[in-house]
Amino acid sequence: MKRRVLGFSGRFRDRPLVYIHNDEEGEPLVDGSSLGIVLAGAGEGEIKEDLLGIIVPEVPEIGPGDFLRFSDGVILKQRHETGTKGSFCVVSKGFLSVSSLFCPWTALG
Repeated sequence: MKRRVLGFSGRFRDRPLVYIHNDEEGEPLVDGSSLGIVLAGAGEGEIKEDLLGIIVPEVPEIGPGDFLRFSDGVILKQRHETGTKGSFCVVSKGFLSVSSLFCPWTALG
């Protein structure tokens, strides 16, 4: 099954793409704003304003230390043990667009 980004949450919901990168401490930034990054299934409800929700058809099983690789080149790594919707840190920065394909990568070890 191909997994695609359907859109973004909150103030980014009308944008076709966002720029994801890090600040000096390694915390995620979205278009220059300090925001946590989460995956959210379509129709699962509102996401807090201090988070960027990457909206996908179905949230895949993602464990601590696992990665998400997007076809745009962005790579995210799950950093908290909060289930499948934990927040992510940015491993490889770049533009993330609606309709990007993505796949989970399981951490080795």
